[in-house]
Amino acid sequence: MGDDFIERLARSIHERYVAARAADGETLAQNSSMAVWEDIPEDLRAANRAQARDVSRKLALIDCAVAARDRSGRFFAYTEAELDLLARCEHERWMSERVRSGWRYGARRDNLAKLHPDMIGWLELDDAVRQKDREAVAALPGLLADAGLAIVRGRERTTV
Repeated sequence: MGDDFIERLARSIHERYVAARAADGETLAQNSSMAVWEDIPEDLRAANRAQARDVSRKLALIDCAVAARDRSGRFFAYTEAELDLLARCEHERWMSERVRSGWRYGARRDNLAKLHPDMIGWLELDDAVRQKDREAVAALPGLLADAGLAIVRGRERTTV
């Protein structure tokens, strides 16, 4: 996937994040990450790009890949086990990326001090936080479809 595509996918990931958090009642005053793409700090844009770059690696874990969307109208659906596995992997990727950037656990989120309450293992997270990772993974088929791509399983794929 080229840099232009990664940038578009990263923007789309961010826009869906903002929409999902707004639907949960969060505001920009509570979560500065909900700003529009142009107004978020470069480190958050880089985090979205890293998430976009990781799509192929995660899909390979469930023997899937990104491919050109065919005209069959089929839409990819995860099994519950796949969704849980990929959500856990997304959380671990996010934590690793944050640790490399100097973040650590804090009972309250503080962007300036780089503290975040979700900097804990998957099993320690409450269901609402795990749901955020599930939503991020569940959004991939739609994000890719918007770009003319699809997730395909095993041998039916010709990867992009």
